[in-house]
Amino acid sequence: KVLRNEKVGNSLMKSLVLSALICLICLSLAFSQNNEDESQKLIRQMAVFYQQGKLNEAIPLAEKIIKLEREKKSPNQQNLITSLENLSQLKSERFKQTMAELVSPDLKPDKIKSLLEKMRKDGDENEVIFREALMLAGKNPNIPKEQIIGLKNNFAWFLYKYFPNQANFPIGFEKQSKEQFDSLNKTQFYERINEAEKLYAEALKNSETNFGNDNDITLLSLYNFA
Repeated sequence: KVLRNEKVGNSLMKSLVLSALICLICLSLAFSQNNEDESQKLIRQMAVFYQQGKLNEAIPLAEKIIKLEREKKSPNQQNLITSLENLSQLKSERFKQTMAELVSPDLKPDKIKSLLEKMRKDGDENEVIFREALMLAGKNPNIPKEQIIGLKNNFAWFLYKYFPNQANFPIGFEKQSKEQFDSLNKTQFYERINEAEKLYAEALKNSETNFGNDNDITLLSLYNFA
């Protein structure tokens, strides 16, 4: 029963997340009507690649769109926030694909190192993207409520799933060194878990306040928080 409920929940989550990403891409298309032709073209190409499942082709386009939005230096950063969220979702999807490959029974040993490096790179970059998007969204009163809720839910999931490496931390085999390393790992782990819980709680509260209890956005937020 637990496995069945988890499968149903994951199916619901995947359906809503994919729908949200398609909506975000469409929102980007709507925003780009007054933008330069280059931005419009890149957004349309990105949408096509995403719908075809070609994340490696879609991600560089999403990065170019963000670069163009930064160069405009517009006081209204709604387009930039949406572009950052599009990139975070695309990178999250690739992160999930890499995780799935790493636990696949068909995984070849010679691919483990490259997959881990790919996952770490996407993870480190994605955390920076998520934090900037949330920071900008928090300062912009025009951002749709469902977009902020989606950002919080998705970043919370990422914090829960991704555990970054400790940079330049010496690991020895003696007891004291191992204990220090374990203590640092536990501290970082609980910091990330607590931040994720806070974001999930905020997303749920925002969902209930703005959309009521009988709504897919609230249901997904409640499932995540649980």
